[in-house]
Amino acid sequence: MEDMEEVAENLTEKQQDDKSGMYMRVHFSFINGPLSEMKPNTLATTLALGRFIDKNGECFPTYKQLGEVLGISRDAVKKRIEEVKKYRYNGESIVEVINRNVEGGRNTSNLYRLNRKYISIFSDG
Repeated sequence: MEDMEEVAENLTEKQQDDKSGMYMRVHFSFINGPLSEMKPNTLATTLALGRFIDKNGECFPTYKQLGEVLGISRDAVKKRIEEVKKYRYNGESIVEVINRNVEGGRNTSNLYRLNRKYISIFSDG
């Protein structure tokens, strides 16, 4: 049986492959609000997560995949995810981080839910 992280990575790659003609929308409410207050690393990590989101604003990239996008180590990704998780704008989270487990209690990639008020995707068609 494939390792669960490998399964999640393969699913995320498929999710990424299916995005031709898709664009990430950063709303003006984000530019005029959280963007002005976010630390650069928090912003970069949030936008990296946006690369993987579906139409519901959810994604589940692995730390390895995020590290490749950001050009940082897995450990550095974990620290940045903690920063993103804690960040609030007017008391509202920009990214909700949900820890997921598989049978036997092992962890798999997190589920990330981006606040669609600020970041979403759309199609050119």
